[in-house]
Amino acid sequence: KLFTQSPKLFHITPLNMSVTQGSLKGVITAASGRGKGSINVSNTKNIDKESKFVEEMYDKRDENIELRKSNAQKFVDSFYSIATDFYETGWGQSFHFAPRGNQETFRESIIRHEHYLALKLNIKPDDVVLDLGCGIGGPMRNIHQFTGANIVGVTINQYQVNRGNEINKSEGFGDKCVLKQGDFCKLAAFKDNTFDKIFAIESTCHAPNRCEVYDQVFRVLKPGGIFASYEWVLCDDKFDYKNKDHLQIKYEVEKGNALPDLITDKECIENFKQSGFEVISVEDLDQTSREKGQIPWHSSLLAKCSVDNMQHTYCGALFTHYLTWFLETVQLAPKGTFKTHEILRVARDGLVKAGETQVFTPMLLVIAKKPEEKSL
Repeated sequence: KLFTQSPKLFHITPLNMSVTQGSLKGVITAASGRGKGSINVSNTKNIDKESKFVEEMYDKRDENIELRKSNAQKFVDSFYSIATDFYETGWGQSFHFAPRGNQETFRESIIRHEHYLALKLNIKPDDVVLDLGCGIGGPMRNIHQFTGANIVGVTINQYQVNRGNEINKSEGFGDKCVLKQGDFCKLAAFKDNTFDKIFAIESTCHAPNRCEVYDQVFRVLKPGGIFASYEWVLCDDKFDYKNKDHLQIKYEVEKGNALPDLITDKECIENFKQSGFEVISVEDLDQTSREKGQIPWHSSLLAKCSVDNMQHTYCGALFTHYLTWFLETVQLAPKGTFKTHEILRVARDGLVKAGETQVFTPMLLVIAKKPEEKSL
């Protein structure tokens, strides 16, 4: 019955914390995770239980790495069950970062980042394409519109599948873009040599072992097919495992984003090769964008306070953090909402420090090819 009243108040986005005029219903929807994709929501979400499970995976810091790896699929699924609405309302339908041109809006930078990957893949209208770890399908829709190719997306989280396909239907994408539930370390729903092109945008970092993902990509990719991936990695030339500050950054990025264990760029590239790929090119877009004088990816988490840009400000973050506590305290949001928001604050703090120190990049673009089958 709480949702039947709609007095004018504010609209809160708990991840990036936008505050605009809206309704009490909008506040509760965003803060509680009762979002637009809530199809059979009672069966897909238990915020208090899920947030506690995610916390348990990190309560002993690096001592829990093997535990996180052995439970990766479960706790990543739990994380996105509680975080997806926060991401969509505060960040948009594309759950990733991008460097930004000086005269470019945040939204424009996100789309350009996706188009750049599509160009590197050379996606054609008749290609069969897979989006690996697709979230709610923002990138696949943008890339479909850019290339004309039909795209299938895979995510481990059924809630994201529900929400993504709901958007596809409402926005007229029909069967051009389709989300399916699945574990990208298995890809059991797809036969060998199915796809012409495959891409992953900041998703393979959730795997307990990236070779498991790359092995599956290699299997379902056609001979001669191309795989492009924006990878979350530690920068081998800057990250120091003996530096306590660096280790704290690593921990915060992992905990705030449900990652089992971050690896270095060198390890990542070696994993591609171990899975049989020919690595065509490697580019850290964080580095190249800085060299061009563009605004670094993490700056969107550091925007100055303004009414128009509240969703990307520290002020907005602090306001929303205490508002989620209030909503939960007065039982306008489910138990566990405040804990979920605290996890996302850890993510923000860790990512900002990672961007400032440049010991980490979320956009190591690796382009790899599955070798052509040799004729007998």
